[in-house]
Amino acid sequence: MYFALSDRIDERQAVFPVGNQFTAKGIFFVSNITQLISPVGEHLILAGTPASSHDASTPQSIKIISDRMKEDLQKIYPNFKKVLLWERPMAWKLVESVVKEQGLVWNQKMSHEVDQIEGLFSLGDSTVSYGIGTDSADHSALLCYLKILSYLSKTR
Repeated sequence: MYFALSDRIDERQAVFPVGNQFTAKGIFFVSNITQLISPVGEHLILAGTPASSHDASTPQSIKIISDRMKEDLQKIYPNFKKVLLWERPMAWKLVESVVKEQGLVWNQKMSHEVDQIEGLFSLGDSTVSYGIGTDSADHSALLCYLKILSYLSKTR
């Protein structure tokens, strides 16, 4: 799940909550790694957890998991909900799909363009691309680069 915040809530790059009381198993402070990834005044974080294929393909389940993660973040960072600007709940069933649906996984990955925010792009092995791991991330970067160039040509 992606979350954008109006304030930085942690100085670290990653936090791994321990214990069964937390749904989020990893919290990644993307903007702490590089500010270039976020618009000025926004701090991007990504929280993740393993989910079943059923949950990953059911919008209601994704919403429940996202809500639980927001509660986790609120417990860990008491100002979280106050500084939350937007969220993008999503899930992928990629690991299982790579085995069961060889050659078809690319069309199940998330889009490079973030619908809710014009000019925000995502890339990596979880976005539209062929392959898995590094080769997928590389291919995703090439595809996203073309989308960014197209966007920039329209805005100039």
